[in-house]
Amino acid sequence: TEYHSSPDNFLGSKTQNDSWTGVVGMLKKREVETSCEGFLMTSERMDAVDFTVPCSDT
Repeated sequence: TEYHSSPDNFLGSKTQNDSWTGVVGMLKKREVETSCEGFLMTSERMDAVDFTVPCSDT
């Protein structure tokens, strides 16, 4: 098992050229297989990567 951190310390946002930053970018580029970060499931992120069933609801 290997653990990686996002090089830019961001969860991920879409850039103007339709690429992704942060952990979402790492997932899209298949640099990592999964993440243990607490993401907000935005519609853009849900279109970009697969999410599991939420563990908690606030």
